[in-house]
Amino acid sequence: MNRQHLSWPLGALLTALLAVPACWLLFTQFMVYDDEGYVLWSLKNYVELGGLYTRVYSQYGPAFFAAYDAAHRLTGLAFTNENARWITLALWCGTAFLAGSMAAMLTRSTIARLAATALAFAALFAMSSEPIHPGGPLAFLSAVAAWCGCDALLRQRPRRLAIACGAIGAAMLLTKVNVGVFLFIASGSWLVLHGPWTEKTRRQLGSVVLLGCVISPLLLMREKLSDSHYAGFALMFASGSAAVALLLRRDTRSDTSVRDWGVFVASAVAVALTVGAAVLARGTALADLVHGVAIAPFKQTGAYSFAPRAALPAACVGLVGLAVAAWLASQPVLPRRTVLAIAWVRLIMVVAIAGVGIDVMHQSVSRYLFYCGTALAWLFAWPLQGEKTPTARARLWLGWLFVWQTLHAFPVAGSQVAWGSLLGAPLLVIGAHEAISILFPNAPVRARAVALVVCGVTLVPCVVLARTGWFYKKVSAPLDLPGAERLALPPNIAQALQAMSRNVVLHGDLLFSHPGMFSFNLWTGHPTPTAANVTLWSTLLSEEQQKEIQMRLAADPRAVVIGQEYVLNHLIAQGFAPQGELNRFLVRNFTPAFRIDTYVFWVRRGRTIAPVGTAHRDAESSGCGWQIELITDRAGRAATWELWTNGEPRLVGRGEIDGARASVELLNDDGTAAAPSRPFADATLPGRLCRMSFSIPPLKLPSVDDLELRVLDAEGRTLERVPFRR
Repeated sequence: MNRQHLSWPLGALLTALLAVPACWLLFTQFMVYDDEGYVLWSLKNYVELGGLYTRVYSQYGPAFFAAYDAAHRLTGLAFTNENARWITLALWCGTAFLAGSMAAMLTRSTIARLAATALAFAALFAMSSEPIHPGGPLAFLSAVAAWCGCDALLRQRPRRLAIACGAIGAAMLLTKVNVGVFLFIASGSWLVLHGPWTEKTRRQLGSVVLLGCVISPLLLMREKLSDSHYAGFALMFASGSAAVALLLRRDTRSDTSVRDWGVFVASAVAVALTVGAAVLARGTALADLVHGVAIAPFKQTGAYSFAPRAALPAACVGLVGLAVAAWLASQPVLPRRTVLAIAWVRLIMVVAIAGVGIDVMHQSVSRYLFYCGTALAWLFAWPLQGEKTPTARARLWLGWLFVWQTLHAFPVAGSQVAWGSLLGAPLLVIGAHEAISILFPNAPVRARAVALVVCGVTLVPCVVLARTGWFYKKVSAPLDLPGAERLALPPNIAQALQAMSRNVVLHGDLLFSHPGMFSFNLWTGHPTPTAANVTLWSTLLSEEQQKEIQMRLAADPRAVVIGQEYVLNHLIAQGFAPQGELNRFLVRNFTPAFRIDTYVFWVRRGRTIAPVGTAHRDAESSGCGWQIELITDRAGRAATWELWTNGEPRLVGRGEIDGARASVELLNDDGTAAAPSRPFADATLPGRLCRMSFSIPPLKLPSVDDLELRVLDAEGRTLERVPFRR
């Protein structure tokens, strides 16, 4: 099984198999905060209007936009929710495959390749929630940088590392500045520490790097250190990175030159100039480009943030680990017992992933790598066999790059935890492989059995993800909106999104959302007030930008707004309540027309609308049954009604629709009658806006949030399937 000619095909086969549950998960997820809509709408606006930062607002760097603009011009790529998922699928699987390739490169083991691929795949589960987000390309680029560095060190050609990391670092910096800076710090310090220095100079430089490990998180998080969670994060990183830095001080090989540093800088400058020229040619002003890249990102930490909640306990583990690492670094040769102890600890930590992976839906694998991996990265990077070998140095490079990328989780420790900790997957597997070879040096069969167990452990979270994805696929309903036809979501979410979109098309001209949810603009084709669009606009947009939006909304009597109560309440609870004149303008001038689930449809005060694609029920009166009202613009002759729960679908009521108990009334857009109501027996659903009213027998029904109405024709075809509004 470990024959090298089988390694690549088996790794590719596993990646292809994992792509199946990845598809299930990607196409059955839609996050209510709609980051994907924000990114897609920004990309669409940039392709159509140009002028990044000058006309089109973005939090992200120009490399991201230049790359997708080029893809659009070369292939005609459309910025839809479906394409976002195909792109993310490729990045997710590609990153996992690279992780497996690194493990195979440093161990020459097919089993290690499979284990690292599976573990990285599970660690990147957050990708299913963040289609098209820049975090996906950043994770992929960090894996490419790590792979290129390992390959260069194994071949003992450090200039390749310099060229690759210079170019990749610039691309990352010009996508999200902090993540690129972390890559530059890791790769730049590596090149400097391995320069042509004397032993004394090298140790002095090593001390500077150690000091940088302590100072960097303090500078980065200086405004948040009063929060114990952020303080724990800073301490966790400082202790974990300092322990790896101690290993760097022991690596005394001098294999880089001034010319290597020169090509490192030159490759970075070449990428930066190429990206800059591309966006300047598309209408961005130079001053706006400088502001968008070098100034605006440093003002965004106050817009929204939350810290990793378990960082303080991990920091305590990291401090103990740092003390142990410092003691071990002082030993010229590690005692045999110490080597065996480290090997057993490695295996135990990897096997623990089986228990962690059962709860993989809460991103437990990535958080395990983030907390335990950061605190104890040195434990897996420490060369237990052959400290001066190229393989040992490549593993040390991987550990060093990994700890710096974990800072991606500042200031928001959400999906960023997964993107920043993915390099921990190959590092843990490579360390476990070395541990097995030490613990079972003369028992190859036993070593192979243990390796297979470790590989099986890493597959546990993948199996859980596959089962979950299959379940979601079975219980979800088609979204069937433009550019999102293949998405299938929980019925209550799908119906809410469909109803909101139908009403935007019928009743709106301009569409704004609070917070910014721009998938609705993609689905309906309705424009936003301006090209300054972002999710948390109340804190990220300037007063001038908000004032322009306000003026455009005020000038359009058919402007509509969609609000997301769950997200807004969450922001308020976290201390990020919407504020500013634009928020006050919305409260003064718009009022809710109807609610479905946690979505609210707002119209101008004094305006009424007929909420198409929704149902309403009157309170049951003393056993006389329910009065149901359906507003629709469908065509056909209804024969049967059905009431279903819209969580896990369950039929709760069914009956025939007859002329004596049902009526149809044509409506104007404002909900007033356009013609007298008629018994349903004398009219079909006309394909125009109308109200259908009918009675149903007394039934015990769930709340309207958990209920949907289906109207079918005589052949059993569904004419309408709608949620109940509040």
